[in-house]
Amino acid sequence: MTTGHPSPEQVFHEARAIESPSEREAYLRGACGNDVALRSKVEALLAADVEAGSFLASAGNEGDATIVAAPHEQAGAMIGRYKLLQPIGEGGFGVVWMAEQKEPVKRRVALKIIKLGMDTKQVIARFEAERQALAMMAHPNIATVLDAGATETGRPYFVMELVKGIPITEYCDQNNLTVHQRLDLFKLVCAAVQHAHQKGIIHRDIKPSNVLVTLHDGKPVPKVIDFGIAKATNAELTEKTLFTEHRQMVGTPQYMSPEQAEMSGLDIDTRSDIYALGVLLYELLTGTTPFDPKRLREAGLNEIQRIIREEEPHKPSTRLSTLDTLPLIAAHRGIEPRKLGLQIRGDLDWIIMKALEKDRTRRYDTAAGFAADVQRHVADEPVLAGPPSAGYRLRKFVRRNRTGVMTACAVLALLLAGIAGTTWGLFREQAVKQAESQQREIAEQKTTEAQVNLKLAQAQEQKANASRDEAERQTQRAEEAQAEAQTQRDAAHRQSYVANIVAAQASIEAGEIKTARVRLDQAPSELRGWEWKYLHAQLDQSLTVLRGHEGGVRSVEFSPDGSRIVSGANDKTVRLWNATSGEELAVIRGHEAFVTSVAFSPDGSRIASVSVNGPVRLWDATSGKELAVLQGSSEVRVNEVAFSPDGLRIATASADNTVRLWDATTGQELAVLSGHKAGIPGGVHSVAFSPDGSRIASGGTDKTVRLWDATSGEEVAVLSGHGNVVLSVAFSPDGSRITSGGHDKTVRMWDATSGEEFAVLRGHEGPVNSVAFSPDGSRIASGSGGGTGSADNTVRLWDAASGDELAVFRGHESSLTSVAFSPDGSRIVSGSHDRTVRLWEAASGEEHIVLGRKMFFSSVSFSPDGSRLASGAGDGTVRLWEPA
Repeated sequence: MTTGHPSPEQVFHEARAIESPSEREAYLRGACGNDVALRSKVEALLAADVEAGSFLASAGNEGDATIVAAPHEQAGAMIGRYKLLQPIGEGGFGVVWMAEQKEPVKRRVALKIIKLGMDTKQVIARFEAERQALAMMAHPNIATVLDAGATETGRPYFVMELVKGIPITEYCDQNNLTVHQRLDLFKLVCAAVQHAHQKGIIHRDIKPSNVLVTLHDGKPVPKVIDFGIAKATNAELTEKTLFTEHRQMVGTPQYMSPEQAEMSGLDIDTRSDIYALGVLLYELLTGTTPFDPKRLREAGLNEIQRIIREEEPHKPSTRLSTLDTLPLIAAHRGIEPRKLGLQIRGDLDWIIMKALEKDRTRRYDTAAGFAADVQRHVADEPVLAGPPSAGYRLRKFVRRNRTGVMTACAVLALLLAGIAGTTWGLFREQAVKQAESQQREIAEQKTTEAQVNLKLAQAQEQKANASRDEAERQTQRAEEAQAEAQTQRDAAHRQSYVANIVAAQASIEAGEIKTARVRLDQAPSELRGWEWKYLHAQLDQSLTVLRGHEGGVRSVEFSPDGSRIVSGANDKTVRLWNATSGEELAVIRGHEAFVTSVAFSPDGSRIASVSVNGPVRLWDATSGKELAVLQGSSEVRVNEVAFSPDGLRIATASADNTVRLWDATTGQELAVLSGHKAGIPGGVHSVAFSPDGSRIASGGTDKTVRLWDATSGEEVAVLSGHGNVVLSVAFSPDGSRITSGGHDKTVRMWDATSGEEFAVLRGHEGPVNSVAFSPDGSRIASGSGGGTGSADNTVRLWDAASGDELAVFRGHESSLTSVAFSPDGSRIVSGSHDRTVRLWEAASGEEHIVLGRKMFFSSVSFSPDGSRLASGAGDGTVRLWEPA
């Protein structure tokens, strides 16, 4: 079956699945060839994927970077009794590998070693400090150190248990844990930190990425990791000097205590970890940290220090009321948005704000005390934390506004001094002039005026207070109305979801799978829970799933008699299956790279296969024994392979702009068909034999279709007309015509004898990746998509005599990889990058069924009698479907 020119997204997804750097590089060279633009786009996608983060990566001040190991520390290398398997994380100075311990027990472990080029005295001291810190602790919620040593070059390493988990915040959101369930996990984290403190170790960088949750016997167990910047409180961790350099900020700003941010002579103690635990609990309950992460990233060092030291964060319940994402946050906690704020308000506000006190003497003394107050809240007992007093708030205000308060006090003192001086002057004047009577009258008059003014001021103040009270009442009523409206909207949203779920279930029970799929697609995505996933799984109507491949399946085909299926995959194997029972008949090994295409000979006795960078190989279709290797085909990439109708010859389309002809029995090269323009990247994309085997058609990057004599190899005709790369060619069943699809968005028909173009079929808005004749030759199907600009992602049906467009099949959401008619011509099957295989009625254009929505489908094939359909998928499976 013909496939189109690969898109950047397709190459990216397949390259991303390759763990070995050398194998990934080999694949990229083969898949991209000399296409510099395609290679650049794929590498940009891979770079963005690396920056998205990795398991066990330390998100500190150093930032993320691509993991680079020493040349002798690659996958498969041995360090002591440990075999390196793959890098799984990187910190500021160390690389973490997944490794396999060979003796005395065989198990998977995590091995951490100083990065190449980072083995300075200071880094080695910090590395050994982390190793010693972990070795001092033995707690079920702290990653355990198993072993330690040094490489042949003297760089120290240590071995710890392999924690296969995700950050605690992600685990809680993915599993929609309630507030109380989150508090239960948090108490276990506090217990682990308390254990570390009792051993004299301060973590100093507690954050979600350093608290991973894994499952033990189905129960979530948090594990505290990465003591890379830990500090001993009571003793030296190693014999080497370990200290924090002057003016060096240690930790992550979002979770850093004020004393850490201050970087002064004030020593760091266990209460810095209490502060970080408070930030962690704040994020577990509200979905965000006390200070906006974006604001901290954009601020300079001095501004970050000022924010952490001086600004008071909002209480968790207050912060929730300002978030636009409150409905989603509440949904992850299994509660209505309005009730979430009420549940946190009070005890949990006070507990968290006590842990986040700027003055560390006002925080909890220990992590155990912190956990105990959380337990009091859970048990509905009075908590030790409480709202701060008015005097404390006044002192905090004075500290924050010291300059303004001092200025105000100075002004007040000057006013009092002025008033005192004026009064003393009046007294002296009264004593000198002996005008007591006159001064008394003046004073009485002023008193009267003051009283009148006071009454007026009081009246105005009462009026202002009344207006303010009314405004507050109106604001409260507006907020209540808004909350009620939101509640009604949420209820309507939920009712819509329930209605779609109920309707989908009824449609499934009635066998109306298409209607059920529409209903499930209409269900709001943010509300989709286990019931949606359960019903969605019922849409998978495959008869059998053939499992065995360990990599994505790239090509699948039925044998001519329909009894067997052959498949080729990324695991470098070709596998043979019983098409009825699904039993694996043979595993054919020999290729050294991904198998990209497989094909049965017309009599079903042989199989041809080709890998991304290797020669074409011939196999016995019964035993799987290798019969021959087409030796010359290993020099360049083979884009497509095809048997002649009599099965005696094989034609290959190569990236070197040649078509080569081979003896299908011995593998001997019979002829090299040169004619396509040399030096153009990509070469020949498609090749096909005529039904009688006398001619060969090929389409290439040079924008031409060329016709060859299959016996002599002479060029018969050059079919020129396409304005861009030719991606697919096919002969009509009677051999009189040729159709071709190209990157110029057209389908063209040619006379197979003279090479004359007699029709140009226009209508597609993107590259035509695949073309096929109906079994009776009366119609042509074409599939499009990909490329730059507009892409219609459609299947189009054409009249093969007139070139008129008969139907447009719409439904795919991404570019098509292949189209094919059923043996009786009544249906058309299409595969696409949108992870679906769709079956259409060829007469009406109506979508018959959508097969699968879970994985990328790379190849589809009808059985000879049309009763079954086989598809190869990116998850390594071959699935059998019953189109009816």
